[in-house]
Parts: sequence; structure tokens; C-alpha cells
Amino acid sequence: YDYFESTEHAKKYYSKAETVYQGLNDLKGLSWCDVFIGDILEDENNNEEAEKRFYRAQRYFLSIQDSIGLASTYEYLGNVYENK
Repeated sequence: YDYFESTEHAKKYYSKAETVYQGLNDLKGLSWCDVFIGDILEDENNNEEAEKRFYRAQRYFLSIQDSIGLASTYEYLGNVYENK
């Protein structure tokens, strides 16, 4: 949905996925939900909330030692700081 610029639908379904991942205690899934929701928030110029999402994703990726996810999160955080 984000690709087709339906950000409200995208946020809705990422939030639903987030609830499922919480129930499963799936940190990798939660991490990516935070990244994707953060990306949408950044697109909506809500950089403060996007930054919170990216930092939470960073903590999750660090805890599961996912270096690829962590690198991706750093890229998104760099975009937020570039837009400040």
C-alpha cells in the first residue's frame, strides 16, 4: 500500500502485523514493522515519531544480532537527520 501511496492503509496493516509479531514475540518482525511505519511517518514529515520507530527497530536488531536490519535502520535514521 505504501508503494501505491495509500499510507493510511499501509499503517493500518503494518500495525496489525505488529500486533501479531508481539503475540509471537518475533523481534525481527517487530523490527521491520517499526522500520516500515517509521518510513511512512517520515514521508508524512513526522520525523520525531519516525525517529522513535527507527531507534526501537535499532534496539531490536541489536538484540537479535541482525546486521543487515541494523544497517538498513541506520540508513533510515540518516535520512531523518538529513531532513532536519
